Amino acid sequence: MKKLFALLLAAMMLLSLVACGGNGDTDNPNEPKANLKTFEMTCEPDGVEEPAKATVGYPENFTMEQQDWCVVLTDESKDVEIEVFMTNDYNCYDENQEYAREEYSFYEEATFGSFKGYACMTDEESATVDVYVYLDLVAEMDDVYMTFYISSASMDLDADPQALYKLPEVRQVLDSVVYTAPAETAD
Repeated sequence: MKKLFALLLAAMMLLSLVACGGNGDTDNPNEPKANLKTFEMTCEPDGVEEPAKATVGYPENFTMEQQDWCVVLTDESKDVEIEVFMTNDYNCYDENQEYAREEYSFYEEATFGSFKGYACMTDEESATVDVYVYLDLVAEMDDVYMTFYISSASMDLDADPQALYKLPEVRQVLDSVVYTAPAETAD
C-alpha cells in the first residue's frame, strides 16, 4: 500500500512539473514578436536627457508609410488604416480620458500588451476608432502615450464599434508596443 501511495505521489509531482513547465516561449518581452515588421517612434519630453522610444510591430499584410508627424499602416485587404502617433503632454492623458468617457458615444478601457489604455469613437460618421495607450509619466509632469487612429471606409461601426480595433491584425499592432523610458536630466 505504501509503495502504491509513493508511486501515485511521484506521478502527481511529475504531472505538476509538466503542467507548470511553461509554453517554451523564449521571446524577449522587450521586442515585438519575430513574425512582425517593426518601426520606431520617439518623443522628447522636457526634463530628459534622451528621447522616449517605442517600437511598434505590424503584420506583413500592412504597408508602412512614414509621414511628418506619424506613421500610417494600411491593410488594403481588410480596408483598415492605422495612423500612429507618439505624444507627450503636460499631464493631459487623464483629462483626455475623462473627456472621452463623458462625451463620446463609445468608450472602453482596455489593456494593450502590457499597457493600459482606452478606445473611443469620436465621430460615428467617420468610421474611426481612436485608441490611446498610456506608456509613462516622465519627469513628474509629462505623460507619454501613443495614439492610434484606426479607420475603415467599409466597416459599419454603429452596431459594434469594437469590431474595428479588435480585428486580430489590428490587435497585433496595438499589443506589440515596446517602450523605452528616457533618462531624466540630472539636476
